[in-house]
Amino acid sequence: MKDLLVDLMLHYGGKWITKPLLVYDKKYVTTRRDTSADLLDYDKIVEEYTKNLGFVLVKQILVKGPSGKFYLLEGSEGIKTLQYLLNEQFKVVHFFAMDDFEETIYAPNSIHHSEAYLVECEYGTDTETESDDDQSSDDEYNFDELELIKMLKCKEVNADLSHYKELHPSMTFKDLNEARKIVNLYSLANSKPIVVEKSDRTRLRYKFMIGCPFVLLISQDGKGPGFKGSFLDDFNRIEAYANELRLSNPGSDIVINLLKDALEQGKRKFLRMYICFNALKLGWKKGLRPFIGLGGTFLKGQCKGQLLVAMAQDAQNCFYPLAWVVVDKETTRTWIWFLQLLNNSLNLKDSETVTFMSDMQKGLIEAVKNVIPFSHHRYCVRHIKANWMKRFRSGEMKKLL
Repeated sequence: MKDLLVDLMLHYGGKWITKPLLVYDKKYVTTRRDTSADLLDYDKIVEEYTKNLGFVLVKQILVKGPSGKFYLLEGSEGIKTLQYLLNEQFKVVHFFAMDDFEETIYAPNSIHHSEAYLVECEYGTDTETESDDDQSSDDEYNFDELELIKMLKCKEVNADLSHYKELHPSMTFKDLNEARKIVNLYSLANSKPIVVEKSDRTRLRYKFMIGCPFVLLISQDGKGPGFKGSFLDDFNRIEAYANELRLSNPGSDIVINLLKDALEQGKRKFLRMYICFNALKLGWKKGLRPFIGLGGTFLKGQCKGQLLVAMAQDAQNCFYPLAWVVVDKETTRTWIWFLQLLNNSLNLKDSETVTFMSDMQKGLIEAVKNVIPFSHHRYCVRHIKANWMKRFRSGEMKKLL
């Protein structure tokens, strides 16, 4: 990020607690404000401690990462790693120095950090709603529902069948045999006889004979595995899914946005999700050509929405995915949100050496101008041809193509 100014907090003289977790009990701290991130230098930090803070010899320097973890900072490589992490959300840097007579502190080296620009999984909200032409069909993100579904998925058959007293609309089954088992146990637990009205390979229809007015219908979902239920439980698992991605792909950037209007009503409603795996980031930075294609497509499943993607090309001219987002609509606002996160993940800065290629979607054009104005932006030839043929259907102008 160009001309990012950071504040340096130089800690010393405190006490370290190493078990069960590494903790620093601070004592003295000196601040150096508005330091250019590009000018950070390991030797100058050491010099600050020896010349200005009375250190005899700096034996170690630790730095606190965005999530609060401590890392050992060593030489210029450590500084480069730190600069890689700095952004508008992480621009106050805490350094901790050990003098020659102090004990050695054991911490992971900063060059092996598992953090990203984005701290863990951020659950943010829009600053404004997209009320204009809002046709979002997302389900509510409800933790009470999540707990109920968790209970339903972990049922045990006990003497009084207490775990089978209720059926829930969000329940899903891997096959019809599992569905029959659950319904039969429900019938026994509540002493309600049931009659099978219809049964074939793809659906079941039950009618309860006494004391239960509703009809139970279970059918196979033709668009996916298993048997049809609500997508509510899938949305409730997004947070766990994001955390699992962070654990299995350390250093990945995962961001979830929730709808502000729903939060004001005490509800959690999914809005957008951004994913950029650390392995893909490293591949891009290690030698892929500075070319990124941008595009979007409709999600035609039950939940709708749109998928926006950023793609590169490898040495064999094969597609190389960089990052992607799931959004409600393709607008200037969603493209700006996506490109800002992509800029941070890939450390594009001004993007002066990067070429972006896309169609001529108005929202995307404005977003590129807004977020990465110095990049080279070109249009896909296929879309240029399609737009030309749409505008000039006949005559001399068509022949000029």
